[in-house]
Amino acid sequence: MKLKKFTLLLSLILFLIVIIFALRTQFYQVSSKKKLIVQYKRELDAIGQNALKSNDMPISAILIYNFEIIGRGYNTVVRDSEAGGHAIINAISDAIRNVGLETFDYLSRDSMKIVTTYEPCEMCKGALIEYKINTIEFLKPKPLTYWLEKQYNDLGYEFSKKKLEGSELQDSLFRLHPFYMEIMPDY
Repeated sequence: MKLKKFTLLLSLILFLIVIIFALRTQFYQVSSKKKLIVQYKRELDAIGQNALKSNDMPISAILIYNFEIIGRGYNTVVRDSEAGGHAIINAISDAIRNVGLETFDYLSRDSMKIVTTYEPCEMCKGALIEYKINTIEFLKPKPLTYWLEKQYNDLGYEFSKKKLEGSELQDSLFRLHPFYMEIMPDY
């Protein structure tokens, strides 16, 4: 009886993982097979070469707004000893530096897309979600095993996280921000 329940539970978990994986790709306009403009490919190649100089993984990304490149990035994890130094995050940061944060926030996301040489990792997907960049194009996809492992890790994360007492500390920190009511009314 216990084995039957365990098998049923395991089957249900695996089914949910597959469904979550399938739905996750639907949230993005993923178009890995689209033809890239030759200029973009050349740009990605040139940017990716920079990563090799510091033994970083040669992954590159460009952020495009209205068919104009507004941000460029390549992996700088090794070079800068920075965990967040991924190509996509660096491209978003470069775009913000180039156009300014306030201007970037008001750019229409319908006219914006990220083009990268490698499918975004979980951290880069988080940045894309946070900045509401929904159109993602990539040259090389990650293997299915990568995504299955990430789904398993996500499940483990959800079961292992716990809320601690003292949320008023964060509330008091939020209230210290000069624009708290304007930018965080829901907190």
